[in-house]
Amino acid sequence: MDSYKRNRHSVYLLTYHVIFVTKYRKKVITDEMGDFMKNHAAYLCGRMDCDLLSAETDRDHMHLLISMAPDVAPVKLINTLKTGLSREVHLRYKEHIEKYLWGDSSPTDIVRRSFLANYS
Repeated sequence: MDSYKRNRHSVYLLTYHVIFVTKYRKKVITDEMGDFMKNHAAYLCGRMDCDLLSAETDRDHMHLLISMAPDVAPVKLINTLKTGLSREVHLRYKEHIEKYLWGDSSPTDIVRRSFLANYS
């Protein structure tokens, strides 16, 4: 029973395997981006009183193994991780991500061309 965690009123061992996938399974994640995502996921888990046991990234997805107390709702943790990781990765690696997801055009260029084609 050494691996079990204890609170005042409970003894538990809850681990969750979470997988985040890139949009359209595009192979966007670089080694530098993967390292940043692992570190930021550990930071976010710490803020939610959870432990990040393992984190691995591939070019189009990320695996997380997380241990948390029974009083933390899994959906709240997933929402925090998904929102926090997405926001920070988009801020730090915007040019790289847009290149893979939008090609040579940015989203505003595509909307502008569509508008001009329909109303010119």
